[in-house]
Amino acid sequence: MAEGVRIYCQQTWKAVVGDGGIKYVEKYLDDVVAYYAACAGADNHAVREAACHCVAELVKIQTFLLLFSVNMKGKCMTYF
Repeated sequence: MAEGVRIYCQQTWKAVVGDGGIKYVEKYLDDVVAYYAACAGADNHAVREAACHCVAELVKIQTFLLLFSVNMKGKCMTYF
């Protein structure tokens, strides 16, 4: 994906959801995953590549949150 498009998308996302991106994605996770899955099957290779990148980001975030919650041993996750 062109660097300018990537930066524009990141800035737009930040403008829409602010610092609550993780909570927003968590709330709409089923829809987000369905959208990324649909995009992964697109005819355009750039769209497929972007979708795969987004799925990878979801996996990294979910792994971090899982590990963080296990390490906190029941303490409230106030950072998210």
